Amino acid sequence: MLYVSVNGVCDPPTWRKYSQKNLPYGTAVITATLEECQSNCIANSLCTGLAWNPLLAVKCWLQGTWSGNTMYAMYEDPNVDYYKLIRNSTCTGTLNTVVEYGGR
Repeated sequence: MLYVSVNGVCDPPTWRKYSQKNLPYGTAVITATLEECQSNCIANSLCTGLAWNPLLAVKCWLQGTWSGNTMYAMYEDPNVDYYKLIRNSTCTGTLNTVVEYGGR
């Protein structure tokens, strides 16, 4: 097994906005604001983006490999903005690597 951790600061994730676009399927998350929705996506390591529809009671729809959205193309939706999550990997600080070998 290989464990890697960083004691330091990593660049925050960024978002690419696709105005009036959507992807089919997603997981509904009850949030009041877009920022809360984005925080939920960032906290889920499998989340790749979200659809935000301010007109629905449930506004936040998380997307990822579990939702099958990688198999489908984006489509026009005048009420939705799609946000693709870009996880940045630039970190500063101390890199700790632990290598554990199992064997005989």
